[in-house]
Amino acid sequence: MLKKTAIISSLLFFLSGCNTPGNTQLTSIITPLTYQTGNLVFILKKDCVTGVSSRNHGHNVFFNIKKSPDCSMQFEDFFSRNVGKYVEARFNDVAIMDKTKIVSPLSATNGFSQYVVLRANTDKIIKYYK
Repeated sequence: MLKKTAIISSLLFFLSGCNTPGNTQLTSIITPLTYQTGNLVFILKKDCVTGVSSRNHGHNVFFNIKKSPDCSMQFEDFFSRNVGKYVEARFNDVAIMDKTKIVSPLSATNGFSQYVVLRANTDKIIKYYK
């Protein structure tokens, strides 16, 4: 009897770690929207976003950014220091658009709009930041 109990307990322990298709638990951490030029990186942290919505039939995400040294000021500094360089935008380690050249500094004062190639990525970004 003790042997059967040990086997059943071991089996339940093993199966409890399995992730079934219907399981809604996250098994990995989502990587926030990340901008990179060369070795310089700006990560748009979730707590820096005060509002998010979809525009242009789902190919643009509009962000309102918290006005603070850690959020809007770092965002603006990243883009102003990298004018003339190419920036890559990624969400959850997936490129959301082609690399593009930064032609002028960006201001987060009134929010900003981020182009996203695939509508499915737009929905994921909005869901993450809401």
